[in-house]
Amino acid sequence: MENVTLALNAVFPLFIMMWMGYYLLNKRILSKAFFEELNKVSFKLFIPVQLFFNMYQTDLESLMNLPLICFVLVGILGVTLLAILFVSLAYSNSKSKGVIIQGLFRSNVALFALPLADSLYGAEALGLTSALISITIPIFNILSVIILSMFSGEKTNYPKMIKSILTNPLMISSVLGVAALLVRLDLPYFMESTLKSFAQVSTPLILMCVGSTIDFAMLKNNFQKIAVVTVGKLAVVPAMMLIVAYALGFRNVELAIVLSIFATPVAVNSYTIAKQLRVDPELAGQIVVATSAFSSITIFLWIFLLKTLGIF
Repeated sequence: MENVTLALNAVFPLFIMMWMGYYLLNKRILSKAFFEELNKVSFKLFIPVQLFFNMYQTDLESLMNLPLICFVLVGILGVTLLAILFVSLAYSNSKSKGVIIQGLFRSNVALFALPLADSLYGAEALGLTSALISITIPIFNILSVIILSMFSGEKTNYPKMIKSILTNPLMISSVLGVAALLVRLDLPYFMESTLKSFAQVSTPLILMCVGSTIDFAMLKNNFQKIAVVTVGKLAVVPAMMLIVAYALGFRNVELAIVLSIFATPVAVNSYTIAKQLRVDPELAGQIVVATSAFSSITIFLWIFLLKTLGIF
């Protein structure tokens, strides 16, 4: 019973906020248009500020865990290559291959990883998780643009692709956050306080925006592809990465960070990138909805299982 309580405490505050967005929209307390505008503001302001502020507050020593950082980076590339291989064999004639591959490797670390790691291990996990988020977000963005361009069936517009990567607000804030950390930037109190206020409202607002996108009727379209990505993203990929991480000697807070990076749902802005590149944005949006909805169950089960096994 204790492990159930620990898993509930770690997961459900996040998903209560998410399902609140679903409730407010379906009860017509707030409109779809409101959530769409809020999502734009969050993507361009709240999440970037939160990422920058988390890195600004991070202890530089958090970047010194090179084995875990290398494992995560190699893991992302490994999962991406396996996803390319699997999708190329299973969906040889599909025009949606790029979107499916993106769904299998890309995690919503900007939104879920930090609060999940915080709920499991508190301040002990925050520094390294923030550092990894700032490193992985640019990698996820670059890989998404490359993969979607490669499998779009159109000639790749490299200048447009590079511009899309460099002008992404999450990319910019991550780079600025790392720079602020490396130069040990010391902001005046009024600026630090303002950034902190923005960062504190970011998670609830974005989670409600994610909840507002949930529409189970949409999932009837492309059901087979959505099911494959959902099972792969929320069950197969985290199982594979946790087993390898454990075999390599990672324990406790390190495994919690691996879980928070590889077991979280597909990033919301994967839909935005697919739409910008005109590569089946409908399927990309449905994958975001499905993985976000079912992750409330799978992450709870992962935490419960790992706690029960005494792994962390």
